[in-house]
Amino acid sequence: MTRDAVTRLLLSLRIRFAACGGAIVAVIALASVGRALAAGLLVATAVLMIGHGVLAPLRRMTEAAERLAAGDLEARAPVGGVPEVHDLAVAFNAMAARLGAWHRGLEASVAARTEELELARAETLERLARAAEFRDDDTQQHAERIGRLAARVGARMGMEPQVLGDLRRAAPLHDIGKIAVPDAILLKPGRLTEEEFRIVRHHTTAGAAILGGSSSPVLRMAEAIALCHHERWDGGGYPQGRRGDAIPLEARIVAVVDVFDALTHERPYKDAWPLERALEEIRAGAGTQFDPAVVSAFLDLAEAGALAEMPGSMAVSLAAAA
Repeated sequence: MTRDAVTRLLLSLRIRFAACGGAIVAVIALASVGRALAAGLLVATAVLMIGHGVLAPLRRMTEAAERLAAGDLEARAPVGGVPEVHDLAVAFNAMAARLGAWHRGLEASVAARTEELELARAETLERLARAAEFRDDDTQQHAERIGRLAARVGARMGMEPQVLGDLRRAAPLHDIGKIAVPDAILLKPGRLTEEEFRIVRHHTTAGAAILGGSSSPVLRMAEAIALCHHERWDGGGYPQGRRGDAIPLEARIVAVVDVFDALTHERPYKDAWPLERALEEIRAGAGTQFDPAVVSAFLDLAEAGALAEMPGSMAVSLAAAA
């Protein structure tokens, strides 16, 4: 190539390099040859090396830092470039790894603390249920039986596991309002007067008031059960005269198992009924006092012998009949 051809080529040469969003633009125009050509090529090479060895890795590290700040604890910077940038990327990745490990440890600690709080809440609910039945149940097992049996009926009806767990804890609190009923009435061996029965019926609204206002799903369910477990399917119950599906399903379940448990166990005002008589009473109440679907599920469990593991005297009776 002649001297003139090289000169024309170099005069037409333009090297443009954009980096960091177009912040750097290098333009090299070579107008001569010899030393000037060598100097121009050296400058161009230096600009390209700076762009690819420093700026591009820094841009990728910035992107990784943004992902890390947004919650992506697996974000890492590519390792490469000039030694200084390489070392910076390694340090950044080490920091990100430590942050991820700290976050996982924090999550484990929060989970453990949450489990402790849940256990404490469950124990508190259990003790509250025992307090409610302390005066009129010598065995202190009524609330426990209601919780277990209600959950089994709910499972038979296809309730979700989380709902069943809440029902298991909420059902024993159905009579918490009896705390507001005087002993002279609650433990009376004979028939109640109309005024005494009015006071007893107040335990539904008293229980709802005691349990109301909580953000806990269990206590919200317990509030509904306490208020509605004496409502009737045909609308003739109390305290609000609800009927049919207007009564929460959990309360309709507790209504059945509570009556059954009361019938099959001795009370100050009655002897325990034989199992078959109690089952017939539940069967006869379907469609009037009780939700027919709940009664059907309950009787299915009784006929299948699935209630035989219930604690207390109910277990003996059901096991003998199975």
